[in-house]
Amino acid sequence: MEDYLKDISAAALDVISERKRQMEIESWSHDHDDLHVEGELATAAACYIRPDLRQVKPIQGGNDISDPWPWYEYADVSGGRGDCPVHGQQKAWWKPTDRRRDLVKAGALIIAGIERLDRAAELDDEAETCFICDKPLEPGQMALFDVNEGLGHRACFGEDRDGYVKDIDTGEPLGPDDPIPTGFPYEVDRRK
Repeated sequence: MEDYLKDISAAALDVISERKRQMEIESWSHDHDDLHVEGELATAAACYIRPDLRQVKPIQGGNDISDPWPWYEYADVSGGRGDCPVHGQQKAWWKPTDRRRDLVKAGALIIAGIERLDRAAELDDEAETCFICDKPLEPGQMALFDVNEGLGHRACFGEDRDGYVKDIDTGEPLGPDDPIPTGFPYEVDRRK
């Protein structure tokens, strides 16, 4: 393997170094990456690979203002004066630089996504499946518990209020003003 390592290009080493920097300097841990189960890491990489995907483009009947960047945060539109309420959104963690550096960041995000998939595959034997769709529950996905059936994806439960109860012990149904449960982030019990 050492002979192979001497042939690694500077570009590949830069990608590996960037991945290490993201973890050590930016503090993006495996646990954090494991929460991105909807392809966010690959989508962010795609934005760095093709920044033109993030531009408003004229289309028939108007403009396409969709932006695939996966992470946003609320912005203080007062410019730091504090005289406006915090509202609006700005792109969180979007830091384009030059073409080569952006490709290095994309490569590191792709590695993060592959590592997340590899960790998820290792846990597949332990992972529970949704009793509704029979697909695995992944760490970070919203889940709910059904007393008769077990765990399921929150999205699979739907929005029909009659399917939920206010009190699991009494079976009291939700009232008209009671919110539909949002669920909880699923975590694999690694103690098994």
